[in-house]
Amino acid sequence: MLRLEAPRTAAPGEELEIRAVITNRKAGHNYTTGPLDFLRAWVHLKVKDEQGKTIAEWGAIDPRTRRIQGAVGEFHDVGNSRSEGTLILGSMPLDDKGEMLRKHQLWRKSGGKGKRSIFPNYSDAQVYGLKLPDSLSGRITLEASINYRRYRQEFLDLRLPNMEEEHGVYQPTVQQTSTQATIIIENNGEGTR
Repeated sequence: MLRLEAPRTAAPGEELEIRAVITNRKAGHNYTTGPLDFLRAWVHLKVKDEQGKTIAEWGAIDPRTRRIQGAVGEFHDVGNSRSEGTLILGSMPLDDKGEMLRKHQLWRKSGGKGKRSIFPNYSDAQVYGLKLPDSLSGRITLEASINYRRYRQEFLDLRLPNMEEEHGVYQPTVQQTSTQATIIIENNGEGTR
């Protein structure tokens, strides 16, 4: 389950905090399950103005590299601070020297980095900071989804470096659930909550 927590109203130029919360309602299994160095589940959050123009975005897929962007122009790296980018579930195994095992060599694993998964009946959240444009009016729409991929793009690039270019086969991104919220922009500068 995914929900957004945001103020109902805001003023142009105001700095907002938007909170995306994922709740694992599975019985007996963490979310996500399986090898966490492969699987990725993440929040894709877009903020659009009244004309439908995107004014902020986290968790998009870069069209060139096919990697998850924590924020626009910034790729997600395992182990990023929870205050950076978007909420991404997964982890990376480490060998005995602390190096990441990027090719799924789990027989060499002696530790891990950046593990983020959700126990059954628990939640995890991420706060997204957004400074509204000074010229904004009307309302903004928050569109959030939980997206899922079976393989970390870096793994595919290492093991099958030309799969997409040579064969036209792209790893699918599956949207598991989505939600929306609206914030009314009050031009009187008082932006009450």
